[in-house]
Amino acid sequence: MLGTLLAPLLPLFLITNPLPGGFPWGSRTDTNTNPYTGYPNTGVTRNYDFTISRGLIAPDGYQREVLLVNGAFPGPTIEANWGDKIVVNVHNNISGPAEGTSVHWHGFLQINTPWEDGVPGVTQCPIAPGSSYSYEFVASLYGTSWYHSHYSAQYSGGIAGPIVVYGPSQSKYDIDLGPITLTGLFFSLLPPLPLSLSAPIFVAPADPPSQIGTISRTGILSNKSSLPALTVSSTRITRSSTVR
Repeated sequence: MLGTLLAPLLPLFLITNPLPGGFPWGSRTDTNTNPYTGYPNTGVTRNYDFTISRGLIAPDGYQREVLLVNGAFPGPTIEANWGDKIVVNVHNNISGPAEGTSVHWHGFLQINTPWEDGVPGVTQCPIAPGSSYSYEFVASLYGTSWYHSHYSAQYSGGIAGPIVVYGPSQSKYDIDLGPITLTGLFFSLLPPLPLSLSAPIFVAPADPPSQIGTISRTGILSNKSSLPALTVSSTRITRSSTVR
């Protein structure tokens, strides 16, 4: 789990690919290839299943209602190699009350797959309650990014998680600790938050500040005088090592 000492270190790349020249992306490097104009085709598909539902967590030691991906906040880390195909089966299990949903894959170009961008009302209809949708797209760029709901203000309620696409590295490092996510959460869950942003079209509403900021999965609310038992985000590094 992100933010705990049990979180696994990330590899240089996933080894369940063909490795031409010792790398999934072959002879391509960060200097001889422009990923915006060309990328490898590994022929490998990475499959993920996401179930989105309501739940209760206590990121600052105080329980609150949130939206979770596979029962977790942040959601599971998506991993792929540069040029892999990513398939994410999203199941909308949001109930009490029910809501539509969608997932946007931030930073992906969606070359030839614009309908997989996850923006309801633009590239797709929302995924209806009790329904599923399979997103399929190519990891044409490499690096670290994130996914989040693009429906209403659901991502501020917890539907978000990291994406790691392994590719050529410009610098050498000893350890990859994986993503560290920074997230703002609110006491009130949807729909009150979007309604609070409503304003006449000629008046720009101010973005409401979040009540708690979390690092990976936990944080401390500054105006609370006492806290229940709280597991603080932590990691372990080795002296003199180069960490990514």
